[in-house]
Amino acid sequence: MIKDALSRERYAHTSEAIDFAALAGRRIGVIGAGASAFDNAATALEHGAAVVDLYCRRPKLPVINPNRWIEFTGFLRHFGDLDDAMKWRFMKLIFDMNQPPPQDAFERCARFDNFTLHLDSPIQSLALAQDVIQLKNTAGSDKCGLPPSGHRFRYRLRGASGARSHRTADRALVGPLPAAGRRGESLLSAYPYLSPYFQFTERVPGAAPYLKNIFCYTYAAMPSLACTAGISQLKFGARPHGFGITRRAFSWATRIVTLRACAITREPELDTSAFEAARRYPASTRAHRVSR
Repeated sequence: MIKDALSRERYAHTSEAIDFAALAGRRIGVIGAGASAFDNAATALEHGAAVVDLYCRRPKLPVINPNRWIEFTGFLRHFGDLDDAMKWRFMKLIFDMNQPPPQDAFERCARFDNFTLHLDSPIQSLALAQDVIQLKNTAGSDKCGLPPSGHRFRYRLRGASGARSHRTADRALVGPLPAAGRRGESLLSAYPYLSPYFQFTERVPGAAPYLKNIFCYTYAAMPSLACTAGISQLKFGARPHGFGITRRAFSWATRIVTLRACAITREPELDTSAFEAARRYPASTRAHRVSR
């Protein structure tokens, strides 16, 4: 929606390098209410933005972080062993609860009188009119300057042609069919279905065997394995991820390094020359020859 309505210099994603000094004296709109959205809103305020409006889809900010609950060994190490229906139930609950912004980032914004939090305000449309961004949400219309958007990333695997493959990385977790329009289930369905080693999997077995060579160690792994590249999960996810890569590399190598290659190896490791020399010339003989 944003990129279709605005020229590239009028918006930025929170993951990008933003020139916050250039926002001084301007009215800024931030779309999203996650950690990065609040962090960027606070940074804009601290750099002298005249007004910062933050738009949140939810009627209230979440205050409980379900990700704190899941950070124990049993869950992170063995979530991948659960059946798909139970994975779905866990992730549906976690996604619906969502995470609150960090307390520090929220307070950095809240201390500014020129900061406004717009709850229950999903963006419906936006357009540029007379060099001002006109933004429409469920509460009505508003105006803002450059919006650092804080939306979620979606994960898609594209083939060599650039077209999305209907057989590949968008296979949803097996479970209840997503109900149309219900937030959380439709989002969950967009995540890829990964192997225990973080490999993409085929929708139709045998249709895209190359997928086993592609590994995904990002937040996209959350519904399948509950382990992402986050700090708390690294010790549980890095090992099977690395194991999967070396396992696959070895499997690929066996097509080239054959049994014959193993059989013809000629690199010696054992040196028996001293032992053999001693047997040819016993110690008594050697001593006798020396005395003469």
